[in-house]
Amino acid sequence: METLFQDFRYGVRQLAKYPGFSIIAVLTLALGMGANTAVFSVIYAVLVRPLPYHDSQHLVRVYEANAERGVQHGVFSPQDFDDLKASQTVFQNLAAFSFFPGNSGGTMVGAGEPHYLSTAYVSGDFFSTLEVSAQKGRVLFQHDDVKGQNQVLVISHGLWERQFGSDPNVVGRTVRANNVSSTGWATYTIVGVMPASFDYPSPEVEAWAPLSLVTDDMVPHRRGIRWMSVIGRLKPGVTAQQAQTETSLKLKQLETAYAVSNAGWRSASVVPLRDSIVGNVRAALLVLFGAVAMVLLIACANISNLLLARGTSRLREIAVRSALGAERARVMRQLLTESLLMAIVGSAAGLLLASALVRLLLAMSAGTIPYAQQVAINPIVAAFCLGASLLVWPVFGLMPAWKSSSVNIIEALKEGAGKMSAGRRGAGMREMLVIGETAIAAMLLVATGLLLNSLWRLVHVDPGFNADHVLRVHITVPSGLRGEQEHQYRAQMIDRVSEVPGVAAVGGSKTVPLDGSGEPYEFGLTPFTQRGPIRPSAGDYIVTPGYFEALQIPVIAGRTFAKQDDVNGNNKILVVNQSFAKKVWGAKDAVGQTLYVGTTACQVIGVVANVHNEGLASEADETVYLPESIAPRSSLNLFIRT
Repeated sequence: METLFQDFRYGVRQLAKYPGFSIIAVLTLALGMGANTAVFSVIYAVLVRPLPYHDSQHLVRVYEANAERGVQHGVFSPQDFDDLKASQTVFQNLAAFSFFPGNSGGTMVGAGEPHYLSTAYVSGDFFSTLEVSAQKGRVLFQHDDVKGQNQVLVISHGLWERQFGSDPNVVGRTVRANNVSSTGWATYTIVGVMPASFDYPSPEVEAWAPLSLVTDDMVPHRRGIRWMSVIGRLKPGVTAQQAQTETSLKLKQLETAYAVSNAGWRSASVVPLRDSIVGNVRAALLVLFGAVAMVLLIACANISNLLLARGTSRLREIAVRSALGAERARVMRQLLTESLLMAIVGSAAGLLLASALVRLLLAMSAGTIPYAQQVAINPIVAAFCLGASLLVWPVFGLMPAWKSSSVNIIEALKEGAGKMSAGRRGAGMREMLVIGETAIAAMLLVATGLLLNSLWRLVHVDPGFNADHVLRVHITVPSGLRGEQEHQYRAQMIDRVSEVPGVAAVGGSKTVPLDGSGEPYEFGLTPFTQRGPIRPSAGDYIVTPGYFEALQIPVIAGRTFAKQDDVNGNNKILVVNQSFAKKVWGAKDAVGQTLYVGTTACQVIGVVANVHNEGLASEADETVYLPESIAPRSSLNLFIRT
């Protein structure tokens, strides 16, 4: 042990004796270690760390699938969910929820400034399925999910801090909210506050309300309209594959019993809850981790080169120690101790750098990394950094130590031997390291080129609309307005906004482009009472006159909605996008065709360009635009072109 302390003291003196060399080596290692530690901290939080739910390995997402429509991860209708829940034998619990970012909830008053309350609607067994408890108060139970007893809310930890000032007596307080349900303004009692770690199904959720608050006026409760997501907890010993088999069998029975509404919806997809949350992020993180691991290898090769070059200047020192009786193993141990010191100092500096890199990585991800709030430099991440430094220490230290300790004492002690040897000792090994560095760097360069090419193509995707000089304002209809009054209120608001100086066009929609929040309607070429040859599904977007003009969505054929349509009572019309027109009618002219929405026959008056409603990375799916007057919604986004 005393000899080891001597090696460390001597190593510290050597590092201090050559500060330039030491700083360069430590910084090189810190960059590689910092990048690896930062990415690992994200991987640990997203892919490794257990979900904040009891026995999370038994939690799954349950999807309906329709191969004919290319839908692998579809949602359920209330009727399909109820039938499945009543007959299943593989789930300990099944729960449903509904959340559409930007379109779930309403304006809350009674707690500071008026605030848009982003709300997830959940069934009474949602929290019991996840087996989570409230930090304050309680969660929602089955008896809360009953009409007449459902005026209750559970709020998020963030909302509790922001809007209620962390009031310890918040449980039992009442707030008024508009459009949390179809009844307009209503009073809700706060029954619980969730922990900061709980944010399912989305970090955007600020409150959880009973699913029974979603009425027919908000979303039609028909078997053919699917809008409910489903989670389940498997019974002990049951696998996801077994659950998928049983669920698919039940869906086949429902298809037979309800041939019109359930045509094609005959299979299920059951996946672990973590996989449903992580999605495509897993592959991206693993690729990124592989890339930074290559960067660390390059750093190790650089340090090896530095140590080899430095070893040539220490030939006489090593020769003297050998002449005095030091064995080669003793010299190697001293050199490896110096390398270990560099590894420890470099990993400590890398840990500090990782803290800044984590913040940068999360900022660049723009909210695409799940559980981002749990990404931190914790003891496990610090242990990874230390372990990685001990792992790479022999990689960059062993070869230089072996080469430098192999010295010809007589030749090295000759006058000028150091100068003569410096040019040739370790030259071949340094050349090999340079070749290896170049190969790895070339591989990373090619990968970076491919990434930049993908990024360039993504940035240059035509979204189908023009967002320049467009403002977005979210509005809700006051309580008490229904039918024609509600429609007139929206129309008058749009008229008044259009009269503001500098406004070129105004239009409204329940949804926002790129958010992927269209309503999953099914349409038919024949009434729903008949089994037609084609039952096309599409994203349904409810818009007002002026919507296409405000977002400058090109009109390919026909026309779009106009104010005169409402005046003349001509609201049984719709507009489709190019993808829908091509899929349904092929080369035929879509304008003038009849499309059934349920039993209502609507005429196609126009075809517009495809809009990437599901995001730029996804194809532009089939889309049908319905006039706001035929399918009114209490929530509306105004798009104002200036």
